Amino acid sequence: MTTDPAAMPRPNRRAGRTPAVLWADGIAHLEGFISEHGHARVPKGYVCADGMRLASWVMHRREDRRLGADRLTPERIAQLDALGFDWAPPRPGRSVDDFAAQWAAILARLARYRDEHGNLDVPHRWVCEDGFRLGEWVSRRRTERRSQTPTLTPERIRQLDALGFDWGPATGRAAVEQQRWANAIAHLSDYVAEHGHARVPHRFTCTDGFRLGLWVTTRRVDRSHSRPSLTPDRITELDNLGFDWGTTRIKH
Repeated sequence: MTTDPAAMPRPNRRAGRTPAVLWADGIAHLEGFISEHGHARVPKGYVCADGMRLASWVMHRREDRRLGADRLTPERIAQLDALGFDWAPPRPGRSVDDFAAQWAAILARLARYRDEHGNLDVPHRWVCEDGFRLGEWVSRRRTERRSQTPTLTPERIRQLDALGFDWGPATGRAAVEQQRWANAIAHLSDYVAEHGHARVPHRFTCTDGFRLGLWVTTRRVDRSHSRPSLTPDRITELDNLGFDWGTTRIKH
């Protein structure tokens, strides 16, 4: 494979070929790119060894979806999604890899906010220490999902869901909150099974990156301040695991 378009011939690959054959050809070349590079983020100007202009093919698929073209059927969208297709084009002057790195950095900011605050209900005006307007970014992602914007791909939705992203009332905030709680309880249960107690050190982090120690400390603070999010049922659930309420435990 090569990324030098000038060095490659420009055969008419469409001549005498049906749309179905052209589609299968594009998919085959994309699969070959993924096999070689480990991702589907085809850089601008990329040309395959046989002259197939894969970058151009990818660009047209993005345009098809943006315009709602009939030829890009739900089945074909699903086929591309299954390959990890990146529907978001890179910003002018930036490579696709730069865009992917930016997305990863934002996910890291979200994870830090979640670990510090116990949720991802980020206020709209929230600004990170580095000046990044995380609250505005979160609001835009919620809007994109409601409007089914193609740039918010299923893969990115899955990544946000894995962090416990709060999509707001339109996508079932209560269900998301319960999912976050269940995830934390599962981590605590695993800790108890492994260590024989629930006295989690404040700096303890699980193997998947979940900061269980910080979560436990935040629950103690919740109880000391009688916060409504820590319901009697949840207190009982924690008590059943032998939760250590520490110095904030309420006296009876």
